[in-house]
This record gives sequence, C-alpha cells and structure tokens, in this order.
Amino acid sequence: MNQIPIEAFGIKVNPPTPAEFTLTDEEIRIFEKKRGILGFLDAEYSSVRHKKEQYQRYIEKQQAYSLNCFMAREEYWLSLTPEKFEWHVGKVFQALGFQVHLTGRTGDKGIDFQAWRKEKYCVGQCKAFNKRVGPAAVRDFYGTITSERAFKGYLCSLRGFTDEARMWAML
Repeated sequence: MNQIPIEAFGIKVNPPTPAEFTLTDEEIRIFEKKRGILGFLDAEYSSVRHKKEQYQRYIEKQQAYSLNCFMAREEYWLSLTPEKFEWHVGKVFQALGFQVHLTGRTGDKGIDFQAWRKEKYCVGQCKAFNKRVGPAAVRDFYGTITSERAFKGYLCSLRGFTDEARMWAML
C-alpha cells in the first residue's frame, strides 16, 4: 500500500522517536509496583501511565491515517460490495451534515438511502457497477424522486455516467 505523505496536505509533522515512547526498565518497575486503585495519586506512576497513553494515541492516529490513505484510493472503492458502497456513501452524506437512513435491500423502491438536511427530504441511489451508468438508470431514478416527492435526488456511481445519461439529467 502506497501512502500519501502527510506533508502533501500541508501538515508538517516531526514524528516522535521510539525512545520518546519506550518505557525504560525503571519506568516498567514503577508501573508494575505502583499501579492499583490509588496509583493515580503517585506522580511517578502518573508520568509513566501518561507516556503509555501518548504512545497508544500515536499508534491509533498512525493506523487511522494509513486507513484513510487506503480509503482514498480508487482500488478501495472499486473493491466494495454494493452494500458497503451504500454504507460509505451514507457516511459521506453524514459528514456533509445530512441525517441519513439506509433503506436496505428488499422493497426499497429504488431508494438506497434517505437523507434530511434543514428539513428537506432527499433520496439517493448508489450504483456500484463496473461500467458507467446509462440514461435508463437516470430516468428511473428521476421517476423515484418524483414519486417520493423528494426535494433532491442523488445518484452515486463508482464509474461515472455516460454522456447520454449526463445529457438526460440536464433536461
């Protein structure tokens, strides 16, 4: 997995050295000896515990960064099942300030998710096809938006849309 360096986002990071987090033998002895129900009252123990917690937070942030780099890659999105694609699209809409409800697979009337923002009802459909979405899917979804009396509809595709679909959507 190729990672995008964090500096590419304009963030300057001086990663800690392992020595900053590694507990010395003395610190391990303090941690083992003084931990317990009242260990938090001891300054030495608190210092060692704080160092361990900092290291754990650092590891968690590194893992989250690696996962986010991987999720930003096209291969990740193309590997998703239709259900996972719908879930991720729902998460994107949540991040954009929508309240989202995934409808599920059976009897969804062509709606993969429902979304509300500022009391406006919107519907969405996700197409995890290996090819571009054509005009028939756009027309069908337009019918769904109309029948649902939705304010807006969002048709999300992994591979994009054909020129004919784009033309039909602009009508």
